[in-house]
Amino acid sequence: MSGSVWKNLDMFGRLCGDRAAGGVRLVTTVWDKVNDREIAEGRVSQLEADLWKPLIDAGARHKRFENNSPTCAWEIVEDLTGGGKALLIQEELVDAERKLNETTAGRGLYEQLQKLLKEQKETIEWLQEEGKAQKDPRLVREFEGERRRLKEEQRRLKAELKRTWDDTEKLKIHFSKRIAPFFFKKTSTRPVSAKTLRIAEKHELPAVAENDYVIFVVGPTAAEKAWFTLQLCRDHIGVGHPRTTNVKAWRCNLSDGSDNVIIVNTPSFRSNSRNFDFDYRMTEWLELKFNPKCHSGILFLHSLDSDPIGGGRMMSWHLEVFAKAFGGRFTMPSDIYVVPTSNPVATLPSDTLSQRLSQLKTMTEGLNGRGERGWRASLFPGVFKGQTETAWSAALLLFKSIPQAQTTEFFASPDARVAMKNLAGFLFKEFKVKTWDRDLDSIIMLGRTALEFTPLECSEYRSALIDLAGLLSQRFSKEGRKDDLDDLITLKHAVLECMSSDEPQRQISLLELEVYLSERLRRTFSMVDLEETISLRRAALERIPLPNQCKALLKLADALHEQFQKQGMENSIAEALSLARAALPLCPPGHPDHALPRRHLASYLETTRLALFDHANPIFNKFKKKEKDRDLDATIMLGQTALEFMPPDHSLRHSTLIHLTGLLLERFNKDGRKEDLDKLITLKRAVLENMPADEPQRHSHLLELDSHLFERFKRTNSTVDLEEVISCHRAVLEHIPPPNRCRALLDLADALHEQYQRQGTEHSIVDAISLAQAALRLCPAAHPDHMLPRDRLTSYLQTKVRKTVHMGGMGAGPSSTSSYDIRRLIGKAVSDKVEKIPLRLLFTPTGDLCNRDAQISRFEGSSQYEQLLSLASSLDKDQLETEINNVISEYFGFTTLSHRWGSGEPLLRDVEGRRVYDLGSTDGETKLQIFCNLSFQRNFLWAWSDTCCIDKDSSAELQEAIGSMFSWYRWSSLTIVHLPDVVDAGSLADSVWFTRGWTLQELLASRTILFYTYDWLLYSTSDVADHKTDPALLRELQNATGIEKRHLTDFCPGVDDARSRLHWASRRRTTRPEDIAYSLFGIFQVHLPVFYGESAQNALGRLLAEIISRSGDVSVLDWAGKPSLSPFNSCFPPDLTPYQMVPHFPLILSDPAKRNSLNLEKAQKLYRSLKRLPRAGFVNNKLTLPSTAHAITAAKLRDSLTSPSRYTYEIQASRLQTLNVTLSVELDEIVDTCIVVRPWHPKTLEKPTDRDIDAVWKLLEQLEQPFNALLLKRLPHNEYTRIACDCRITAYIQDLDSILDSEVLILEIV
Repeated sequence: MSGSVWKNLDMFGRLCGDRAAGGVRLVTTVWDKVNDREIAEGRVSQLEADLWKPLIDAGARHKRFENNSPTCAWEIVEDLTGGGKALLIQEELVDAERKLNETTAGRGLYEQLQKLLKEQKETIEWLQEEGKAQKDPRLVREFEGERRRLKEEQRRLKAELKRTWDDTEKLKIHFSKRIAPFFFKKTSTRPVSAKTLRIAEKHELPAVAENDYVIFVVGPTAAEKAWFTLQLCRDHIGVGHPRTTNVKAWRCNLSDGSDNVIIVNTPSFRSNSRNFDFDYRMTEWLELKFNPKCHSGILFLHSLDSDPIGGGRMMSWHLEVFAKAFGGRFTMPSDIYVVPTSNPVATLPSDTLSQRLSQLKTMTEGLNGRGERGWRASLFPGVFKGQTETAWSAALLLFKSIPQAQTTEFFASPDARVAMKNLAGFLFKEFKVKTWDRDLDSIIMLGRTALEFTPLECSEYRSALIDLAGLLSQRFSKEGRKDDLDDLITLKHAVLECMSSDEPQRQISLLELEVYLSERLRRTFSMVDLEETISLRRAALERIPLPNQCKALLKLADALHEQFQKQGMENSIAEALSLARAALPLCPPGHPDHALPRRHLASYLETTRLALFDHANPIFNKFKKKEKDRDLDATIMLGQTALEFMPPDHSLRHSTLIHLTGLLLERFNKDGRKEDLDKLITLKRAVLENMPADEPQRHSHLLELDSHLFERFKRTNSTVDLEEVISCHRAVLEHIPPPNRCRALLDLADALHEQYQRQGTEHSIVDAISLAQAALRLCPAAHPDHMLPRDRLTSYLQTKVRKTVHMGGMGAGPSSTSSYDIRRLIGKAVSDKVEKIPLRLLFTPTGDLCNRDAQISRFEGSSQYEQLLSLASSLDKDQLETEINNVISEYFGFTTLSHRWGSGEPLLRDVEGRRVYDLGSTDGETKLQIFCNLSFQRNFLWAWSDTCCIDKDSSAELQEAIGSMFSWYRWSSLTIVHLPDVVDAGSLADSVWFTRGWTLQELLASRTILFYTYDWLLYSTSDVADHKTDPALLRELQNATGIEKRHLTDFCPGVDDARSRLHWASRRRTTRPEDIAYSLFGIFQVHLPVFYGESAQNALGRLLAEIISRSGDVSVLDWAGKPSLSPFNSCFPPDLTPYQMVPHFPLILSDPAKRNSLNLEKAQKLYRSLKRLPRAGFVNNKLTLPSTAHAITAAKLRDSLTSPSRYTYEIQASRLQTLNVTLSVELDEIVDTCIVVRPWHPKTLEKPTDRDIDAVWKLLEQLEQPFNALLLKRLPHNEYTRIACDCRITAYIQDLDSILDSEVLILEIV
């Protein structure tokens, strides 16, 4: 301390009070250098008795500091603080350079003093009023005396406070330095990691370089500027005057070694001064340190602790003063990020804070474009209250706001982007674990920034998504913001896209997504959310073991129940009822959740009841009428459910029965289900039971019951049904007047005739003849139906006369089959079967090669054939047909061989007329022999190999074989794969078999497959009949081929998802180049002529043209590769190699807020334009391509690389962001003829409705995503050709308005 010791101690007492002396330690030092301890002890005693006595008497204590003791200092501090944390005042006075009255402690003390003064003033006023009100003179005098005493005390306190501040200003050394040792902050003893040091390390600034990024921290006095800078550069803030008259700058290391970020703390000044010192200091620093070519921006700090009225002019004036320091020699940074600040102890009401933030936002917007400076100002979406994370959030957001023109080189550099990613990611990781005094909004901003700088392919991308979602979940739990919930759902979708289907963590993410969707569904009902919730709950149900499914079943049922209530979808409530019933047996009596499924089921049943009997409900109309959009199965279930709780005497029960029988009949006529027929009969019986005998409709219901019973009789040959049919016919006959009974009599007679044939009862045929004679009398010779009863009578008489033959013959009725008939049935079934199998097959028991005639001949000489002939007398026609098909399918089951051709493969001419087992011993012949024998061992009589079972000299047979090969492998009972280069387990993926073109369709087409190693042993030790059912081997196949499990086990040929199928084949090769296209015909299910000798490019071009013509799928055009184009079409590659790369784009999250400002009219117009587009196709060898086109307006050559044939251009195209591409062609001469196009497939559009713009919005979201564009050059006759196909051009749309102005064209490309 300088000045009088007594003066300092007196000031300390007045400032802190007498009791504060207990927190004072009087420390003597240099004890390690004392030679004479007695003299030293004497000096201490003198100090204690003289100078220190007032403090010691008040509670202060003396301590000795031993320099040679490493713990002595901490012992003193801990004795002072009681082992607690150091106070904040040291950082505020020393590091942040605040005045005492600006510190947290100073403000707290000041507020307490002001509060005391206010209370005294109120007391004085009260005493004065009370004295006037009292009539007792003695009390009046006492009140007046107390008032004067308090007023005198108030004047004394004010005077003491003023004298304290005056004394502080007069001290030679700033009071913050004097007071700092008393509040010394303990330095952490935790070792700091190397990574942390790299982030926090700062160096004194030598000079600014061209590639440096400079942040100027600007703001008036009391804007927390020094405190803000402290959080960015905590380690090296020096102590200086609180008005920061000197410019200070630090260079920050961005954790990976690069150090091109500089923080500059500019001088502060008062608004009412001329600030010559500021101009001088700032200009001097710029001239010495600044580089005009660097990248720079401004963080302007504005305090919210005072009313911002007039702050707009002050802010503008302050920035103008700051700008003048740059003069005409330096470019003034125009990007400003205004950061609101507030003292941590400030207690502004929330309304006041919101009002001041709104005013500050208006002030910030007012800066934009003002004057000659051209400011670009943005408001930081948070308030700085001393948290480091808030300061860094503002700094990183400033990085993002700098225009591209200023930072092209900086951010185009991969090293710079990596550095920014590392910085943002590290800060996010550091602050996300912070648990006290944290600014959650700022940490979330850091997380968003880290995510934006992290590439999709980066290994840290997924963890960044998960961490950010966790923080958003915390804020949502605390504040319940809807935008946080939307972001959570979007992030969880992105997390799931980064996860494989079998990853354990995926299940947790799916559950979390379901929770968030359910919450958003609860707040704002959305059918999209509801449908996704249902989908997620279905998926969750599949992963839960059956005994534990009760609650999962009910959760799914609840969602379906809600879907029914919102949309009236009958299938939803039907499924909800089924799920609730399925949950019942899982919770038997005694189970803790026994009542739960019953409550849910009761609720769903009540909903169904109300819907079915509410005439205003759409479900009522769907149930009662034949609505086109109804779900027949669901509607039937609803009707059955209604009957369950409808009492027998209910007025609507009868009509419900009738309507339900109508629905069941409709489904039976469509599907022919036996259970529907049984229900129909039961319901018709119930209808007739409740119907009076004289009811007019009874007759028609009897006829319908008769029809249903007879249909079931034909299917099951049940005598009970036949007897009931006869009873129904008798009942119908009673309701028909005699003149009209002809047909009814004959119907009854037919039933009795059938009974006679089945049972041989004599009275049945007698009654049938009698009924036919009665009908004949009703239809004399002149009657139009005369022939009908006559023919029936003739038939019945013939049956009676020949009863012995019929009773002892081959069958028991019209379904019996003669020997001729059964041979005819067998012959037809055999012909149908051999049409689906290869033209030639090897007979495995003998090794003979058989054509189709020989195959049929072998069957007719087999025991299976004789067995079928013997069954004719014991089975009816339907049963016999079923047995014939089963026997023939088993007999003609065949195996196929999949292999890579080797040396000495036997061809057709080598095998014809010989037996396979008699061939020589070449590798190929031995392979064929083992294959046939192995097939025979597995009980297959037939085998097929592509080596000897195709006549390759016949172009017609070869064409048929190539076109049928996929179906042959699909129809085979087993495909045997021989891998001569696989020795042991784990080496499957290394086999050359996975590199051959033809083996791809053999793998996909085969329903059952077994892999054999070089010595013909099964590759897998698991005892399975199909390796596609072995999970471990299936994973090996997935790794070896890159094909998903669902395609490996149940592949469906066709042109869907053509890009993925081309990707599977892109690494495969064939001996003959054109075969690479022919081998894919079956996979794409196309039938094209085979021209051996044509070029591979032409064969591939024909295939791609067929795919596009049949599907309109333009994804096959998404490739980049060799500079040479296909001669077939410029949009086609010369081979499959370019399809090895799978297109992948970063997901651009759409802002839902834009939806409110959407120009709906223009959006719907664009939707209609795209909807009217035809799909892509080929006409006259030209590709007709619907697309959105972007004309090139400028192409600037930036660089010619080391290769003279490569040119780097900066391309400007309408409605697109700037394209930076390296091409193999020069654009200078042809730029006016070039366009950039986005191929379009109309099937991706959704149909809009009058009240729903979801489909239109989804279209805009799709168009907003980046895409791989085609660069086309216009030719004469308005044709185009693709150029620069070796460069992948990824284009980005400018904004939403540019999407709405898209130009839609149909181009012809050659």
